[in-house]
Amino acid sequence: MKNVWETIHAFGGAFIRVLPPKFTALASAAITVLVVFPKPALAELKLIREWIAAPALIQNVEFSPDGKQLLTASGGGVAQLWGLDGTPGRVMQGQRPPMFNSHFNRKGSQFLTTGYDGSVWLWDRNGTLLQKFFIHKAAVSDARFLGDNGNFVSGSDDGLVVLRNPKGQPMWIGMYPGTSRQLAATSEGNLVVAASDNGQLHVIVRDQTGKTAKVKSFQTPHGRMNQLSISADGKKIAASGIDGTVTIWDLQGKMLGRLKATTKGWADGGVFCNTEPGLLLTAGDDGVVREWSQAGKYLGELKLSTTSRLTKLDCAPNGRMAAAVGSSGELWLIEVTPLHSHP
Repeated sequence: MKNVWETIHAFGGAFIRVLPPKFTALASAAITVLVVFPKPALAELKLIREWIAAPALIQNVEFSPDGKQLLTASGGGVAQLWGLDGTPGRVMQGQRPPMFNSHFNRKGSQFLTTGYDGSVWLWDRNGTLLQKFFIHKAAVSDARFLGDNGNFVSGSDDGLVVLRNPKGQPMWIGMYPGTSRQLAATSEGNLVVAASDNGQLHVIVRDQTGKTAKVKSFQTPHGRMNQLSISADGKKIAASGIDGTVTIWDLQGKMLGRLKATTKGWADGGVFCNTEPGLLLTAGDDGVVREWSQAGKYLGELKLSTTSRLTKLDCAPNGRMAAAVGSSGELWLIEVTPLHSHP
């Protein structure tokens, strides 16, 4: 039996096909609203705690691989570690702000931060600066580790996506129109997904040497995208757009679903909780985190703020917690319903 999301879209698609062209867009919008706000199947996102983690907008939040700490990156150019009880940890600064992203390696022993001056800085978990890479001619939007040997990928306002060795030297380069704003990668590093501000997604599959890659690019309806996430099985991509929706794709470029993630403004976050069968959390300018199944079934929501927009999301490794950050420096820790209790 089809779920609500599938049923509405099946009916809606048939209905739209018999309308005059000038009414098609309006009908599509109305059907999308129906998808977003049915009665929740399960509304079991619960706020654990909230604290102010920066005096300015926070660009990114990420759980450590062991799930015991959080890492934030702020528009003020500061990365910081946090305990889950809100206890502040190491502060890393000195890179030219704004700092768009910061990410752990798979072991949790190091992390990368990005700078407006075209740099990527490498730190250890004690907050010691290990190396500075000046590798782009424009701001570095994102940088992520690839596997366990120190390789990483960087994306920049110069439109380049570059796979690099531990010394920061290019192994493979892709050039795309406009800013390459967001990246996602599997933990093994064999799959990288990059987003361009022209609304394209680029699926990059590396070979074993890392020196060659196969790329499939396809168009999304978003324009700029604010977060990318890859499902635990490596077969789905979630992309959050400034059009207020989060879309789900397979690696061949087929759109599997489109979710209206916010009642106003941008969809700023969309992340798979990477456990089976898997959930998808979305967030946007209306201050609400929404919970969905990967099939697009709406499960519930949690209002975090009436004044701030939510700027990014992450899910804990065990799938039982999530973290969200806001435009006024807030950090929220959220309990997520255990996956086995979802029908």
